[in-house]
Amino acid sequence: MKLVAAHAGLGKGTVYHYFPSKADLLRELFNTSLDKARGRLNALLGVGGGPLEQLRGFCRGQLLTLIREPHLFRFFKRVFEEAELIFGDQAQEVIGGYRDAIQAPVNRLFREAAGQGEIVEMMEGDSLKLFWGAMIGAVTVYFEGHDVADAEAVADRALDLLFDGILVRPDRPEDQR
Repeated sequence: MKLVAAHAGLGKGTVYHYFPSKADLLRELFNTSLDKARGRLNALLGVGGGPLEQLRGFCRGQLLTLIREPHLFRFFKRVFEEAELIFGDQAQEVIGGYRDAIQAPVNRLFREAAGQGEIVEMMEGDSLKLFWGAMIGAVTVYFEGHDVADAEAVADRALDLLFDGILVRPDRPEDQR
């Protein structure tokens, strides 16, 4: 809390007045960050096109945000790792709210694209899990050691790698229904 107060240019007592504990501060930061993430998601999904184009647009926007602001990725990752400690009995409810707000619309697009035969679907839900894992992996690999000035090129390369693996290709017999 001392470091937070120093960065904010406030006295430690002022910070404790508004946030009696570190958990209270983390909850507020999480809620604020989640609200911003919802706004970005709505903007990214509001772009026209079919489910595949919207999914790619979301992924690009999300990767760019996290490459340019890697602290957000680290913050959300840490909050989810320590959810029980930070949110106590409300941890599952908070995580469920995140999934409903952020993951559910993206999952819907993924399923629509798979239903239209644009994305490979493995066993029920496995492709979706692999997709989210690849997004997390792309962020982890690409934001470390890359200049933010290269964010667009880095995000586009990550998307090419990610989408090349999930798009249905006529030359792969296993992709044909």
